[in-house]
Amino acid sequence: MSRPAPTPHVFSRPAPKPVSLELEERLILTLYSQRHLPEAERAARSLTERAPSHGFGWKALGLILRDQDRAQEALPVMQHAAKLLPRDPEAFNNLGVLLEALKQPEHALPCYEHAIQVKPDFWLGLNNLCSLLHRQGKTEELLPLLERKLALRPDDGVVQHEIAMLSGRQTDSAPAAYITDVFDHYAERFDAHLQNDLRYQVPQQLAAWLKEHAPTPSGWRVLDLGCGTGLLSEPLKGLCSELVGIDLSGKMLEKARERGGHTRLEQADVLTQMQREADASFDAIVAADVFIYVGKLDAVLREAQRLLTPGGMLAFSVESMEKASPQATADDLQRGHRLERSGRYSHADARLRQQAAEAGFTVVRQEDSTLREEHKLPVNGQLVLWRK
Repeated sequence: MSRPAPTPHVFSRPAPKPVSLELEERLILTLYSQRHLPEAERAARSLTERAPSHGFGWKALGLILRDQDRAQEALPVMQHAAKLLPRDPEAFNNLGVLLEALKQPEHALPCYEHAIQVKPDFWLGLNNLCSLLHRQGKTEELLPLLERKLALRPDDGVVQHEIAMLSGRQTDSAPAAYITDVFDHYAERFDAHLQNDLRYQVPQQLAAWLKEHAPTPSGWRVLDLGCGTGLLSEPLKGLCSELVGIDLSGKMLEKARERGGHTRLEQADVLTQMQREADASFDAIVAADVFIYVGKLDAVLREAQRLLTPGGMLAFSVESMEKASPQATADDLQRGHRLERSGRYSHADARLRQQAAEAGFTVVRQEDSTLREEHKLPVNGQLVLWRK
């Protein structure tokens, strides 16, 4: 009698762990916010496998992959998240940002447009769409969106300035918030971009003029307005007993501290900090590409006159109104400054010379110069040296 064959042991796959969406979402968000990206990726992948129709897992996974510099992997994931979440503005905004990073702005544009269609007050999507339209020079499409942003935040100085520069509305100076926003974002690449790409030499040129015309060869006390990353400290090295830098951008000042050429650095509005300094406390004041963000110079010039010692020098650069496009009107020339579409101000030569006399300065040199290049074209301006 034969023995019965043994019953084979059947190995079955374990039942999937139950999904608690709220807890798993919270875990992924915590890992992501703490920048534990490999762990966050595993958690997000697990959620997409066990709840494939739940859009959050795909949305999170796309961001996690992007933040690990895996943009090509992130793209189909973000596209799937957008498909699962057609009413989620963040999913479409995330996809738009990624497409811009992949040099596909034509595909990013409809993503941003959909995001703000779904949620008209979605600030991040509005910002990204406005930035893209600005880079593409689409002013007619951009202005209504800026007006929408201003309606949401009526006191936003950055938006106010952007509307003014694109609409031709004239103002006297750029808001502090605009300058801070521009240069905080610019700080990391500022030096390399200016010197290598834009052929910027204004600090070196103004320093050379000071060396040529200063009454003493060294020991200068210098106030560096809008000091940025501290570029002026290099051509003035060894010539200053004191070099004080002022800038609104904290990130630019971090770079200036790393450079180490200034004896003191102040994070403040230029005019505000000038008003804090003592009478006759500087032998020279330098403003390299600073007055391009200040249209009306009267108050700054009064403070410069107060702060300089007798015979002290004021050296600065401006963009030229006479060589700007469109051609300056009679009103522009009379006003003496004009807000350009670049967001910067141009100044009129004759009005500058008039202001020098009104403020008690003697014009030592005031000459046309190419300040830098922009889009491979020269930016026309003037270098100026006045003596108290």
